[in-house]
Amino acid sequence: MKISVPVLLSTLMLFCACNNKGKPAEDKIDTAKKVNAVKPNTHLEGVWFDEEIKTDKGEQIAYEIVTRGEQTFIQVVAFKGKKLNVPDSPDLSPDATELKKQGEKFVSKQNANERYEIDKSGDLLIYDESGLVVRCKKLL
Repeated sequence: MKISVPVLLSTLMLFCACNNKGKPAEDKIDTAKKVNAVKPNTHLEGVWFDEEIKTDKGEQIAYEIVTRGEQTFIQVVAFKGKKLNVPDSPDLSPDATELKKQGEKFVSKQNANERYEIDKSGDLLIYDESGLVVRCKKLL
């Protein structure tokens, strides 16, 4: 039986509230904060290689699209050589950009001029206000 995260959180909060009757109000607030701090797992949706960009250190660049609950993010991953190690549930980088879906495209929530699209061949197309910036080949 699979239990959804909201149902699990609600049950935990109810359980904590029932068990904290004799405790001070501050303890109840701390418990609620801890329960609400539980975040859904991340899930890797895909990885795309950017052949055109390298970091200042000469590392290659790839983009990951990651979901966490109902949210979708894109983040940059730097790597050396030909081997990129990508977990199924990657951590979100502080620099990850949250996306919102608009039809078949994604738009950055921070900058509406940044748009992302996955074409029929699976490549990631990245756009800005000037148009197509780069086409990245799908790795995973």
